[in-house]
Amino acid sequence: MKATHTVPTVSFWVISIALLLWGLGGASIYIAYFIETPEEFAQTAETAANRQAYADYIAHIPFWAIAVGMIAAVTRLLGAIGLLRRRALALPFYIISVVFCPGRIVPSFCSRQRIERYERTPYFH
Repeated sequence: MKATHTVPTVSFWVISIALLLWGLGGASIYIAYFIETPEEFAQTAETAANRQAYADYIAHIPFWAIAVGMIAAVTRLLGAIGLLRRRALALPFYIISVVFCPGRIVPSFCSRQRIERYERTPYFH
């Protein structure tokens, strides 16, 4: 019996590389949490008026939220690597990423304390 070898299409490579870049971007943000101080991280804010509020926001993110987001980002990156290598292991990594992603996003937007803190910043007035 001959083994069949299928060649991936161009769209497969384009999507896979885009997912890899997206995974690298997400993972780099979490690396920055451990390398940069909140003030250094805040330098990426759009205007000087936002920088202090953004530094406060970064400084007060609970560790569990960072850990959940890191798991989502790393598994997304591993899924992209698995997809590029055309391995079936990519799917479980993407599933883990999808499961952990809301656990990081929902508290960021729904925390009443964060909403009250940002209502006091001049950027939102």
